[in-house]
Amino acid sequence: MEHSMKLMLDVDGISADFLASALSIFGYDLYDQSEVGQGIRQRLLDNQKNTEPSPDMYLFVSKKQFWKEIDRAGHEFWTNLPLLPWAKELWAKLNEEYPESVYFCTSPSNHPDSSYGKAKWIWKHFNTNKFVLTNHKYLLANPNTILVDDTPKKLKKFEEHGGLVYKWPHQLVLMGHDRDPSIIAGEQIEAIRQAIVWGKNKENDE
Repeated sequence: MEHSMKLMLDVDGISADFLASALSIFGYDLYDQSEVGQGIRQRLLDNQKNTEPSPDMYLFVSKKQFWKEIDRAGHEFWTNLPLLPWAKELWAKLNEEYPESVYFCTSPSNHPDSSYGKAKWIWKHFNTNKFVLTNHKYLLANPNTILVDDTPKKLKKFEEHGGLVYKWPHQLVLMGHDRDPSIIAGEQIEAIRQAIVWGKNKENDE
């Protein structure tokens, strides 16, 4: 990665296990090995290509009810999201290799507790103020910034506004077969490098 590049790293699904915490509010265990747990995981994987995944794809609740319950949980819901297994190593390796170039970039929900909880979560686990809270990530797009995100709609808009993008794989795909988190972090960093090279070459061709 060129030193002039900035890397914007999404939080939920990349470093924080939002899915597990959200499901637990409704009494489900994302990693339960029963038929129920397996069914939920399969529905999540089946719908990962949708531009706007909705909770009713894997829970028997409406989107409105889903967010109502999370809002009711307050900022503690966001502050206490579990780390995904590779999160610490991913952040450390990226910052070691590309100092002053890596930032968290995360979208809060429509409730103010979300912004507070997300900021507190980042401070709690990474002790850094290198983060941006925004529902308009595309405003940060430029040819020297790459967005690492797991939401196709956000990536598409970021790219349309002149930024580079990398689609982070679904966390359940990465966690399959009990793979070593260190290997996962290394593979994803290499994939990000390749996305930058591809994006720069595409830009030069145009």
